[in-house]
Amino acid sequence: MRPIGLGILSGLSVAALTIGVQHLGNPDRSDSTPVSEARGVETQSPLDGIPGFGKSHDAMQRDDAIALWEAFKRERLIQACMQDQAQLYIAPDLASRRERERVAEYLGIDDLGGEPEWSPQPPPHDDAYWLALYDISAEEAQQGLGNSNHGCVGKSWRALPGLWSLKTVLAEDQADVFLRADRSPSMEPARRHFRSCASENGLSDVSSPGDLDALMTELDHELVMKVMDTCGPAYDRAHTEVLAQEEAAFVKSHPELDRQREQYSDVLSKMAQDKEFLSFLRDGNPL
Repeated sequence: MRPIGLGILSGLSVAALTIGVQHLGNPDRSDSTPVSEARGVETQSPLDGIPGFGKSHDAMQRDDAIALWEAFKRERLIQACMQDQAQLYIAPDLASRRERERVAEYLGIDDLGGEPEWSPQPPPHDDAYWLALYDISAEEAQQGLGNSNHGCVGKSWRALPGLWSLKTVLAEDQADVFLRADRSPSMEPARRHFRSCASENGLSDVSSPGDLDALMTELDHELVMKVMDTCGPAYDRAHTEVLAQEEAAFVKSHPELDRQREQYSDVLSKMAQDKEFLSFLRDGNPL
């Protein structure tokens, strides 16, 4: 389920103006980063070559760019669906100018020009509009009771599930990959070193950066960061190597990942040649 997510504009709860955030949402992104991940090692993961699964900075930039393009295309599908039902679709604000600039930079476009910035308008408080868009009433939209599996929005998602859809399907399997790496016998030397190093720096009974996360509220922050700075890098390097091995096995055992790689093999060139998308990057209007 993708909740429509409501914002308040002009006295009306405007679901359509906030749904763009969910259109782009990477299921792995979070606003809070555990201390154990705060100093991750940048490396080339076997997953980086698969759109939707990127881990390195460059691969995540690629995935964010593709996600925005797909969200833009979904808006066009919604618009066409709404027109079929005699409704004038009011599009949401999909991305800030800075976010669009980052996508343009990734595509090699240095200057978006000085186009006036488009501003979204509130949709009507009209049952026919919301029934077409989400299969809910205007009152239900006001209360945020719908979800984006229904109506024209749901139709757009079924037509274009997007690059995050496979990641969602494989979320549990991918989580198991991390756990296998974390619990691997190959990590035992790193755990012993981290335990010894942490003890020497004033912390006992911790064998990995993950142990610090569980104790974060109980420990002095400066002490935790001192242990991470001193003891973390060696553990991170070992874990990165073991995790890469597990990820390679994960890719090999899931042929659907190869299909996703092939599906998106020419996507960046298509994006760079999509004149309507480039126009959206310039002014922010997805329609």
